[in-house]
Parts: sequence; C-alpha cells; structure tokens
Amino acid sequence: MSRKTRKRRKTNTSRKTRKKYQASVQQTFCVKERLKKYSKDAGNLLFTLVISEVISAVFHSEAVASIFASIKEFL
Repeated sequence: MSRKTRKRRKTNTSRKTRKKYQASVQQTFCVKERLKKYSKDAGNLLFTLVISEVISAVFHSEAVASIFASIKEFL
C-alpha cells in the first residue's frame, strides 16, 4: 500500500505541475497570437495608407490631368 500512496502523491504533484505548465504555455501562445494580430493589423493599415498616397499622387499628376482633358475634348 505504501507504494500506491507514494505513486499517487507523485501523480498529484506532477498533475499540478503539468497544469501550471499548460497554463503558462497557453498564456504565452495567447500573447503571441495577439501580437501577430496587432502587427498584421498595423501592417494592413500602413499598406493601405501607402496605396492611398500612391493613388492620390497618380491622379493628381499632370499626365493624368492631360489624359482626362483630352478625353473630355474627344467627347
């Protein structure tokens, strides 16, 4: 009987340790996922801003204005 008791104590201790380890690993992965999400959102925002600046620069250029003027004259 003493072996079973020792084994149970060891199992309970290892179970507690395992739960603590799983909780810490889960928290670590949650933080990593949040950071990935925020960095992805920030990247998308910066990409959108750059694209909008490029489009506005293209549409406000003189070449595009002359093309639109020639189309208006043609119509």
